[in-house]
Amino acid sequence: KEYLLAHPSFSNYFGGVKIPASALERLDEKTVQAEAQWVKRQKVDVMVDFTGMLDHYPNISLLYNIPGRTEEGLNRIRSILHKAEYYSTTKAILSFQRHAENTLSIEKAEENFRRALTEIAAMAEEKGITLYLQNSRSLKEHTSFSTFKEARETAQQLGFKSALNVGHSLALGENLETAAPDGI
Repeated sequence: KEYLLAHPSFSNYFGGVKIPASALERLDEKTVQAEAQWVKRQKVDVMVDFTGMLDHYPNISLLYNIPGRTEEGLNRIRSILHKAEYYSTTKAILSFQRHAENTLSIEKAEENFRRALTEIAAMAEEKGITLYLQNSRSLKEHTSFSTFKEARETAQQLGFKSALNVGHSLALGENLETAAPDGI
């Protein structure tokens, strides 16, 4: 709300905002309700961005690598999606996580990650929220990024939309002329 008030011509150039999920998590429900009413009157779409929270620690791990940790993270995501409903949010974005660098094999980490994304998809579907999966840090190697092709294939398999992180793709030298993402 404060940003939109400070930029009165915002809606002349943009249709919406992408807000970090951590910002919604910090706000109490009463504050979210009040702010969301005003934001909706401005006809500004709100997309929730979970990518900054998928860091294993101190935030969310989706790999089921520590008992109870992923379940706690999924509950946090559920709570954030609940708050996002007040804004009539229809989109949220997630990304890959790097491997947890512990006793999980890459195959098990990928299986667990997909399991968690499937649970998040069910939560989002209940609320009418479309999920986007963007290329980001790689689950397979802790020092590299995932390709957009990999993100798009995973997104399609899970029923998500794909989102292109141009910076990560450029770092990999990917040919973006044929990328065809659902969002950028």
